[in-house]
Amino acid sequence: MRFGEKLRMELEKYEITQKEFARRVNVSASTLCGYINTNRQPDFELLKRIAAELHVTTDYLLDYEQVPDIAPLSKTERELLENFRALDEDSKIVVIKLVEKLGNEK
Repeated sequence: MRFGEKLRMELEKYEITQKEFARRVNVSASTLCGYINTNRQPDFELLKRIAAELHVTTDYLLDYEQVPDIAPLSKTERELLENFRALDEDSKIVVIKLVEKLGNEK
């Protein structure tokens, strides 16, 4: 599978629009579209940013390995993490204790 197909698959899998993802990795939407729709590949630095943003390895994106080593976060998990990071330290402690309590109830 070529780079563009892998990139499209990951964006669809985690419900990230091309426009939003282009903003996240600091490229134009048309540049990102070119990577997805042609055989073009990004330079090494951009490839590393793309892999980091998707929580996969560069080898995975370039099809040198079949399964990502790092499980990417779902859209809901990313939103939860962003909200958690916005909390003050006392609120974070409350959330952690609540999650631990809910985990122990299983």
